[in-house]
Amino acid sequence: PSPRVAVRAVILRDDRLLLVNAWKGRTHLWTCPGGGVEVHRSLPENLAREVMEETGIEVAVGEPCLVNE
Repeated sequence: PSPRVAVRAVILRDDRLLLVNAWKGRTHLWTCPGGGVEVHRSLPENLAREVMEETGIEVAVGEPCLVNE
């Protein structure tokens, strides 16, 4: 088994940070939108898909701001 790779989007507007509930209805954990990547798709493609799934917002993915192991 390979490690789980995930992506998250840092979306700022008017000095506000967009957060979503990580597990709606089951927890109060708030996080930046994103999630696990699908193999054979780029990280930006995965990130745009995750943001659309969780928020309905179409985004243009920019440069990474953090890489974490």
